[in-house]
Amino acid sequence: MALDKIQAQSFTILHPAQGETSNGSPVADIILVHGLQGHSKRTWLYTSRTQDQRRDSSSRKRWKGALGELMSPKSGSSASVGNAGPSVTPSSVDDGLYWPGDLLPPDCPNARIMVWGYDTVISKGYAPTDKSSLFGHAKNLLYALNRIRPQDRKIVFVAHSLGGLIVKEMLRRSQPDEDSHIQNIIQSTAAVIFLGTPHRGSHEFARLGDMVRKVASTILRVDSNETIIRALGLDSPELELSRESFLQWRTYGFLVKTFQESQALLGATLGLLNGKVLGEIQRGINSASVKSNLNISEEEKECLGSLYYEAMFSRQRTIKNAIPKTCEWFYRSNVFQTWSSRKRASTDLGLLWLKGKPRAGKSTVMKYALAQLECVEGSRSNVASFYFNARGNAMEKSPLGLLRSVLHQLCLQDCQILATFSQTYQRRQSCDGGSYLPWSELELESFFEKVFKESSTRRTFIFIDALDECSKESVREAVYFIDRLAQTALEGEVLLNICLSSRHYPAIRTPNCPEVVVEAHNDSDISTYIRDKLRFIPASESNEAHAIQAFLEEMASGVFLWVVLVVELVVRDINFGQPISKVAKRVKGVPKDMEDLYHQLFRSLTPYELTFSVPLIQWVLLHKDYLPRTGNDAPPKIPRTRADGGIRFLHLAVRLSSISGAPTRQNLSDWGYIHPAAPPPTDRILRLINSTSRGLIEYTADGRVQFVHETVREFFLTGPGFGLLDSSLQQNPLGRGYMALVTGCLNALDLPEHSELTTTVKIIHLHTLWALDD
Repeated sequence: MALDKIQAQSFTILHPAQGETSNGSPVADIILVHGLQGHSKRTWLYTSRTQDQRRDSSSRKRWKGALGELMSPKSGSSASVGNAGPSVTPSSVDDGLYWPGDLLPPDCPNARIMVWGYDTVISKGYAPTDKSSLFGHAKNLLYALNRIRPQDRKIVFVAHSLGGLIVKEMLRRSQPDEDSHIQNIIQSTAAVIFLGTPHRGSHEFARLGDMVRKVASTILRVDSNETIIRALGLDSPELELSRESFLQWRTYGFLVKTFQESQALLGATLGLLNGKVLGEIQRGINSASVKSNLNISEEEKECLGSLYYEAMFSRQRTIKNAIPKTCEWFYRSNVFQTWSSRKRASTDLGLLWLKGKPRAGKSTVMKYALAQLECVEGSRSNVASFYFNARGNAMEKSPLGLLRSVLHQLCLQDCQILATFSQTYQRRQSCDGGSYLPWSELELESFFEKVFKESSTRRTFIFIDALDECSKESVREAVYFIDRLAQTALEGEVLLNICLSSRHYPAIRTPNCPEVVVEAHNDSDISTYIRDKLRFIPASESNEAHAIQAFLEEMASGVFLWVVLVVELVVRDINFGQPISKVAKRVKGVPKDMEDLYHQLFRSLTPYELTFSVPLIQWVLLHKDYLPRTGNDAPPKIPRTRADGGIRFLHLAVRLSSISGAPTRQNLSDWGYIHPAAPPPTDRILRLINSTSRGLIEYTADGRVQFVHETVREFFLTGPGFGLLDSSLQQNPLGRGYMALVTGCLNALDLPEHSELTTTVKIIHLHTLWALDD
């Protein structure tokens, strides 16, 4: 095929395949997806220019190339930011070897070969830029593939850079879809090959792309796309969601292979593509030509369904990733390495307990250690985790939720555990006459003990975070069971490692369990964080900056959240142009105790801010997302949007609770609504929430709005929080809070009809009324 026939934003069939099946159709489809600032042609083209660019992979060259492209009069061309080749237009590319069209077909004659293009150009000069997010591109790929692909034909994906994130999100979306043709895409996937995909985010990509975007939109006044850039950040919710899907992918048994390039993703080398990558593609095609026996049966899927619940990974998803060069101390410590290696397996129970003050950063440390261990162990061991969440539903803070989540993860990794559990499930169904009864805590405890008595059970790591957030009546029994399970595994000669984390209270100890105290080791993490946040202070004021840092380090006492909140105040004052001497004076007046700090933060709210802050806190504290009631009398399901829909619904719901009568046109205008169907921009609403909560309320990746820490919730639930905001709420704050929610429900009934937004708000309020009734 001529290179100028390759489509920039759709599928292009490069090789239709020489049919080798009984009906003459291809065995599989090979689909190549390019990355950030890429092109269906340029990314996979190997030319003399490509080779020249690979010789100089310095950051300076990349910055120069990206910025130079912005200033080029060719507004429609694409800069090469983290991709192959210099800036070229599709019609002017020089001759070269186009790997998918020139070299791949002879090696894969029985496969149809296609490239898929989409627009991720950060800026096109003065032409409008495609604003699609990672989710939008994934959705487009999903439905385009469904249109072009026959049912049940196997698929091999080759994805470069950001393209890997899009493929992961596309597969995640195909799993729960009600359309069997859409589900068939993940069911038919034979292999996914990632080339330089930043699975956990990339400071390099995000920083480079964001700078180009800012230059484009601020200095040159041209259009740019920041949604794609945000998807590449280390704290990106998109990456967290797609990462979780890896656990589910094991169900389908397809090959997953990652190649990380050593030269900062400046284009895939021809040798790599036609060597190792080709070998993995052929493995995928070979597995596609024979029906896979790795996929679990329908009975086993039903069995897994009895364990699954919606909020299984909600808490883990909201925990911030560690910033670079922090949290390493725990993973690299002698006590962790001794625990993970089990050098004394004959006597060592395999338990390790991370303890610390509230807000010391225990969950972030646990998440970092888990990620590192997953990378080291790969598929040779079972690795599962559970994060208790006192702000979540009943399953998120109960031992039963722990058991169901961990067992679900183990079944997806270990065919022996899955087979044993499936037999248990089938016997239970037979005894119950086929009726479904939820698992009890005792049943699952017995199954765990049975599994870890068997010497054939392979090595397993389990991380359990925030044990103190387990329901108070159950936390001690949970610890006793964990200790008993460790003893069972030791007697059965099974290598079972369990890492726990909690506050120092409740004071529970188990014998033969080493303990690590976070605040005794995280000084360097706190210093790194402060230094990173204050690095933009001018050199002329460096002495004052060093004094502020030293004071914060001394006052922190290992409490990471205190540092985060106070540094935010410092940065805000600096951005407002306050003299460093005044900033330093204010810092010295910040209380060391967290509750006193909450007092100080909320005392600074203006009367105008309080009109939104009070109902916002009431909603976050009292609204129930999950209800026990089911059946015909249950309320309609709340439409969930993983992008920005949920935050808009909440904004209007809070506003409706802030007035005492039916909303007027003037109310809607004051709140930023042109009309009910046109809400304010999401970023503006997020800034409002952040400002009126003083940074103590966050919006999570799965659409929840919640307090940043359990202690903030306690400050309002059982502490003086509401009385501080409004003296009239001091008496019976919860009762008055519920009345505010009811007021919002009544006001929602007076909203105009024929609006998706207002319809959803009414459903949310209806859920609230059901919750109050329960």
